Amino acid sequence: MIDDDLGLTPARSAAELAELEALRAEQRGLTARHLRTDDSFDALRDAFFAAHAGARPSPHPGARRYLRDGFLGLRGLAEEVLALRGRNVPAGDGFGATISALSTPDFPTIVSETARGISAARSSVHLPDILALTAPLEVQNYNSQSYSSVDIEGVPTPGSLEYHEFSVPRVRLTGEEVQIASVFARLIFSRQAIVNDDRNYFASAVRAFVAACHRNEMRMLIAKLEANANLTDGRALFNATDGNLITGSGEPSATTIKNVIAALRNTSLEGGDAADCKLAVLLVPAELELSALTAARDLFPPSHQPSVVSSAYLSDATSWYAFGDPRLFPTIGRVKFVGADDSAVSFSGLAPAQRLEPRTGKTSEYNGLALEASHSVGFSVLGRAGAVKVTV
Repeated sequence: MIDDDLGLTPARSAAELAELEALRAEQRGLTARHLRTDDSFDALRDAFFAAHAGARPSPHPGARRYLRDGFLGLRGLAEEVLALRGRNVPAGDGFGATISALSTPDFPTIVSETARGISAARSSVHLPDILALTAPLEVQNYNSQSYSSVDIEGVPTPGSLEYHEFSVPRVRLTGEEVQIASVFARLIFSRQAIVNDDRNYFASAVRAFVAACHRNEMRMLIAKLEANANLTDGRALFNATDGNLITGSGEPSATTIKNVIAALRNTSLEGGDAADCKLAVLLVPAELELSALTAARDLFPPSHQPSVVSSAYLSDATSWYAFGDPRLFPTIGRVKFVGADDSAVSFSGLAPAQRLEPRTGKTSEYNGLALEASHSVGFSVLGRAGAVKVTV
């Protein structure tokens, strides 16, 4: 039927109605594109991510609706995934929905991706300190590899008109071989936690696992320093001959830090030149933290203060360390897999939880969900230039 008063054909009327619906959608903070089912999954993914790991740089506009409606826990996510897939949501306490949603490609992917986002957010206490103390290294497999440093000696100062040739720079193996190791784990989310649909439970569990991994890393890093192993030249990492071991000194103060600054400047590169290293980080036991913070504040302007890292894992309350920028003067290398984020913790796979029966060695289903997790990292001593140890 044609409406002569409006001059609209049925085709034109349908087109204009579609345009009107798009405009109404835009007024609600959405666009017509976001009304499609595929985009609903994108919106749901970004909403779950925002609820647990923080908003993405450009979140899907449709995510606001899910955040507003409260689909934020594992159970709520599972139920919404099933609804979007056109599947029946099992009746009951909601645990059945999570088991059913495991068979979709969306539920496990969204959960694992969000867990990785939480891990990559550097939310643990120790990770910033670990990164401040170590040189970043990457490997592609579990094989041990040699770390080499390059130093060119005898380069003349500008002004000479002579032509100088240098052979391929001398490659020296300065420290230990580099190797990575992994630990694999499952984070078990109980049926009770899933039914309660507590939005904080999932993120808190992931953060707790990441924090535990980084506490282990801090212990591993400090163990490398305190072992004071020999480098390939046969001398210990810290020793009086190389001038990077100061004994009989005191806790961090104006006097002791001045001595440390001089020692850092005078530590030698592989070729023998002075490193001329600038103080960047102090590592101190908890008992000396206040002294180090006070000395750093009194000696340096705010824009040039060295970082102060304090750790209860240092076994000797009377020894402390000073380092240059580890990217310029690597002392300890932190090894992770190529492409891994700085946390070195990864999450993948979601499945019904199983537990191992100690007496039989068999596995049985556990009333919950298991999130696969791994932590892959290694630490190696690389060199002594730019590192000083002080004993009180």
